Amino acid sequence: MSSEEKVSDLMETKLQTARADSTAKESAVQMAKSKRGYVIVTDGGQAVGIVTERDLVQKVIAEGLDPAKVLIGDIMSTPLIKVDKDSKVDEAAALMSEYGIRKVVVEDESGKLTGIMTAETLAKTMAKSSNYSDPRLNAMANLKPDEVGAMGGPYQ
Repeated sequence: MSSEEKVSDLMETKLQTARADSTAKESAVQMAKSKRGYVIVTDGGQAVGIVTERDLVQKVIAEGLDPAKVLIGDIMSTPLIKVDKDSKVDEAAALMSEYGIRKVVVEDESGKLTGIMTAETLAKTMAKSSNYSDPRLNAMANLKPDEVGAMGGPYQ
């Protein structure tokens, strides 16, 4: 991975979004169907917050609340940590480290939501650049055995 690599080179562009008046249950179903661990909360094409699986567990389930009645606008993490799509990957990684987060929202120069950069994406890129030789990176990247040529595990 080059230190000059831009966020736009690695970001995910197939995004999971929802409005703030969506319920926690609807968002959980959306996350499960998409196999993504987040929903970006939007208002008029602008990202205003994010809800992650962790938010659902800590702010809804652990509190004994009814997910069908909780609006994601009430549990979303905000303000968002955002980066410009032309930012360097190292800048996005530094923000993740500084704020203790695993995802940063990516915007274009006009502030329009264009992608998301995740710690998992960073780990996958690093694992690939090391030819999948570091099992710690492979684990952080959540790589499947067929992606690294390893034998299968119990969760296939």
